[in-house]
Amino acid sequence: MKNKFLFLVPIFCIVLLSISCEKEEEPQSGYGDNYMGDANDSIITSSARIQGFVLPITSSSYAIDGEDDGTEATKAKWSANMTLGESIYIGEPRRLTWTNGSILNFVEIRRESGIGDFALASQVVEGGRLAVVVDERATLFTSPRTVDVSNIIMTRKTVVVYFPETENNGFVEIRGWDPGRERYIDPNTSYIRLTALSTRNSDIQSSILLQTALTLTAANQSVRRETLLESALLDYPDSIFNMEIYEVIYPSTPINNDDSN
Repeated sequence: MKNKFLFLVPIFCIVLLSISCEKEEEPQSGYGDNYMGDANDSIITSSARIQGFVLPITSSSYAIDGEDDGTEATKAKWSANMTLGESIYIGEPRRLTWTNGSILNFVEIRRESGIGDFALASQVVEGGRLAVVVDERATLFTSPRTVDVSNIIMTRKTVVVYFPETENNGFVEIRGWDPGRERYIDPNTSYIRLTALSTRNSDIQSSILLQTALTLTAANQSVRRETLLESALLDYPDSIFNMEIYEVIYPSTPINNDDSN
């Protein structure tokens, strides 16, 4: 019996060694047992993992045009439109050559659809949360102190990104594009009173729909414009901008001051 047991030990060890080797040869995805390989496998090698937002209404995504040699000589071409306030993931910066030959600053991005592309670095903001300007006199400050007030007043309904971690003395730091002034917010003059902003989803989304609709001025865009305006009015009835949106859709009838009759 003892001899039979000694004979089985080497066989048992060989079986264990074989199983161990097979497990080591299995590829490891790093995504756990629930990871499903599909068309989004490019996400694995993407550097776009930091959440951020798109701000100007006219923002676009861009794709590599031709061969990518890893240098700034690599060409970029327009890929698709992006929406104001769109949530994206942001990755590494990259300098690429635009179609007119100029070299521009881009960043790698990944949209929520899983599509990986590039965006102009000036058109996206890393981190933060969305907010919208609701104060008629939303003045910018150079620091979170009342004495450091500037002459700049943000346009009401401007969608911005604010950073909660910067809140200090009732002020918070913001980034974005002011469509009224047609200017980006200067990082050196970027503090605003928190009371001048709304973080309510209905206020933010209704402003996004309104601003997007107002950019559609061509005759062949009238249906889309009307649909966006109606959505802004009906989908967000509690928005602080509801009356303003109503007046855009149903402008007041001019008063007739002609008393000649």
